[in-house]
Formats: sequence, structure tokens, C-alpha cells
Amino acid sequence: MNKLNLGCGTDIRLGYINIDLIPQNSKVIAANVLDLDKYVKPKSCDEVVANFIIEYLTPQQLPILIDKIKQSLCEDGIVTIMSLDYSLLAGKIAHNNIDLISINNHIYSNNKCGLYNLVNVKSLLINAGLKPIVSSYDDAQLTFTITAKL
Repeated sequence: MNKLNLGCGTDIRLGYINIDLIPQNSKVIAANVLDLDKYVKPKSCDEVVANFIIEYLTPQQLPILIDKIKQSLCEDGIVTIMSLDYSLLAGKIAHNNIDLISINNHIYSNNKCGLYNLVNVKSLLINAGLKPIVSSYDDAQLTFTITAKL
């Protein structure tokens, strides 16, 4: 079975199919993650990792990606998503605990186009028919991680 690392950037994992829109390494497949079904067969993946990729997807695109991930998962396959949690960022802004440069870097850097948090991503996973099994926050990094299974 396959393991996928979507939007891998420089996080190239051994034993995984590493996919990125603009690869920085010859071991990475140049592809849009929304075209995932062109690169992997349905029900062929044990694991899908999507770290720091969803913020580059619009609210219309994210459910499409989640559905394509679901289609790629084999029975008992898992997906793990890590992303900046914009609710945690908003809390830092509201309490004046973050500087203006950091705020702008988090929101506007590198063509980001989606603002998500653990609650709405969990809801999207459930709506797609996936079962969240573990989730966590990292307040220091302003991130969330959620793992779900088919």
C-alpha cells in the first residue's frame, strides 16, 4: 500500500509518495493536490499526511481535497492534517500577544487563501465520512493536528 505526503515542501519522507505543486527536489512529484486521483488509485493508501497545505486551498477546494483523500484511503487508512489554527491566532491578536509582522506573515504570506481551525476541519472530515480519532493543539506554534480514519 502507498503512503502519501501532500504539499511536502522540503519535508521529504522515505517510503512516501511526496507531492508538491512546486517541488524543490527530484524525489517529489510535481502536482496539484487537487489532482490526487490522477496519481494514486482509489483505496490504495494506508496513510496520507497533509501538513501545512490546507491554508493554500480555498473553502471551496478543501472539501474536494478531503473527498479525494478519502477515496485514496484503503480500509482502516488514516489521514493526518496539520495547519495553522486561525482561532488560536485570533486569540493572540485579541489579547495583543503577537506582533504585527507575525500576524501579516501568518495571514498573507505565500499565497495563502484559506483560514481554518480544528473545529471546522474536523467537521469537514466528518461530513466526508471520515472518523476523527485524535486531535491536538500546539499553542506555542498556533497549530492543530487532527488524525482521522476511514
